[in-house]
Amino acid sequence: VINSFSSVVINKKHGASSLLRLHARNSNQSKNNTPRRSPQNRRMSIKWVIQGIEKVLAEECEPSSSNHGGKPKYSYKRRIDASLVDALYLMANANSQKDVLDAEKRIKVLLKNPSEFPVEVTERAIRATSVAGLSLSVHLLKLLLRGDNVTALPSSIAYISVLSFLRK
Repeated sequence: VINSFSSVVINKKHGASSLLRLHARNSNQSKNNTPRRSPQNRRMSIKWVIQGIEKVLAEECEPSSSNHGGKPKYSYKRRIDASLVDALYLMANANSQKDVLDAEKRIKVLLKNPSEFPVEVTERAIRATSVAGLSLSVHLLKLLLRGDNVTALPSSIAYISVLSFLRK
């Protein structure tokens, strides 16, 4: 820790590198020491995003004796939440282009008013659709930016995935 400005000026050569090491050491201590996992493929990446949406929208049910460490069961407060998650899973598990387009239509109808959902859900839906290669992600990002309660830019989850989709 630097006590005064004069110590920064005196240690100009070694100060910057020691400050960077100090910052790196402090930021690493605050995070988990578990290694970050990478998805095996695009489909797994989309499923992880959808699982994040599930956790935001739903309440986890009590574990039952029939659920032996499998996928957690969720209960949704609203029917539209369950429909959105179902449509996103249809998109992720699609076996043909027709299935993908059908899921895209369903998602577009469900998210025509993004203010019905939390911003986190809309951002993650944008990420899932852009990773899947759907132009719907651009439309959803426009809706999010032109929405009623636009106080700040959406997080990088939304717009960086759309920009990389457009780059391809």
